[in-house]
Amino acid sequence: MRATIIYSSQDIAGVNIAKKLVSDYSFQQASSVNDFPAFKNGGTLLVEIPSRTVHSENLSLPGDYYIFASRHASETGRPCFTVHPIGNWGKAELGGREKTIVTAFASKMKVALLELNRLAGLNNFTGRLVCFEVTHHGPFLEKPTLFVEVGSSEREWVEERACSVVAGAIMKTVDSNEEFDAFFGAGGGHYSPTFTKIGLLSEFSFGHMIPKHAVGNLEQEVFAQAIEKNVEQISTLLFDWKGLVVEQREKLMGFCKEFGIDWEKGK
Repeated sequence: MRATIIYSSQDIAGVNIAKKLVSDYSFQQASSVNDFPAFKNGGTLLVEIPSRTVHSENLSLPGDYYIFASRHASETGRPCFTVHPIGNWGKAELGGREKTIVTAFASKMKVALLELNRLAGLNNFTGRLVCFEVTHHGPFLEKPTLFVEVGSSEREWVEERACSVVAGAIMKTVDSNEEFDAFFGAGGGHYSPTFTKIGLLSEFSFGHMIPKHAVGNLEQEVFAQAIEKNVEQISTLLFDWKGLVVEQREKLMGFCKEFGIDWEKGK
């Protein structure tokens, strides 16, 4: 499958990651794509868009799936490397469509997570968080999409070694043909420590992940999207058991029964 890597001219981290891709991985200037500046390495495109990544709705670019090279921002400013799918469980507060999920690519997300973790270690980023994030923002796109990010403040967005880690993880992801069985993850917080641990230490990955705070208002139709909108077949929901209350577990179990989906406790 062919990847198109996307970054925003408004995103300083995205620009710096793109610079590392061009300088370290032999991307060459190419003809523009839909009037967007573009670079090419074999069958892989690197495309610059003018809009913010979360608001780049309905992009139609070549390739079978998209990888966004992006910044991650948080109030704590904790240095991190993150990977996540996209979509909205409820309101569309950061791009995308309300109650609409975008197709996830669990195998690619696992490869990105593993390589971020490996490269972070090689670059002595001791204590820097490497994790899956839950599904939580736009844009709305028709093709499978993942975000690979560096965060969480300008200090990291302009740090050459940190941006090099993300560039390396993206290229490892593009080049990988590995396939993994995947779960739909439910429970816990935004940074998914249970699902990240499973992604790093087992042979499994995750497609979409819903945090505890979003389960209460989750509608059956959106649950169905989270099962259906994946490159891999999803047949099991994995609970962060302690990351949910009884009523939330029972609600999700009811959805699983309705759609013929198994469920398991995460360890």
